[in-house]
Amino acid sequence: LSYLRLEADGQMLTIAGSDLSIYQEVIIPEFACEPFSAGIHGEKLLASRDILSPGQVSIAITDGFALLTQGKNTKIKLPTLPEKDLTARITLPDLTEDPQAIQLLHEGISGAVLTELVRLVAPAMSDMDARDKIAAVLLRQQGEALEAVAFDYASVNHASTPSASLPAGHCFLSREVVGKVCGALSGLELVKVARTDDKALFLFSDGFIAVQQKYDAPPRGLDAILRGGSHLNVL
Repeated sequence: LSYLRLEADGQMLTIAGSDLSIYQEVIIPEFACEPFSAGIHGEKLLASRDILSPGQVSIAITDGFALLTQGKNTKIKLPTLPEKDLTARITLPDLTEDPQAIQLLHEGISGAVLTELVRLVAPAMSDMDARDKIAAVLLRQQGEALEAVAFDYASVNHASTPSASLPAGHCFLSREVVGKVCGALSGLELVKVARTDDKALFLFSDGFIAVQQKYDAPPRGLDAILRGGSHLNVL
């Protein structure tokens, strides 16, 4: 969707966006202001970076607009949406109350390695769903490795990178979101890979990405399929 959610509680600012297939949230700590919640047009907010210089920026929400002010001479007026018209914010399960609510697939991997893992196999991703192929990259925890798998009738790509020994588990990145996820994660220092019942999660120090899952389980006979494909190790 074209609007980003900006939500401040007086101590930090949360910025979140979604296109319904992928949701991303970033937190800016120590953000002192009056509490507010509003939707600001994403492209216009990004374009304001070319006008603003590094330093303090004031934000005021009023009468259907957000006013960004910097110094005496810089003022930017951006359209807003009311809270009721915004995409719902995703709240992650509270692990102190339910430690099993999120399954960890990798305890911490650099964004560069994770995106390389996905990009190595993505060319073999099917362009459509069928009985024995999926239009997605499968990420799965197997023993002491995180594996990425993609295949169709003509080719199979399979890559892996070492991880701590964790219970077996998996998640999917559908064709529609692979590029978006890789673009968002590639520059991050450390990413945890996890899943809930219906979402793939990529957790980092100041936020997370959640991807809605289109598939419940890997295709039957996956290991037999992998024996006929190429395999690469990613360190």
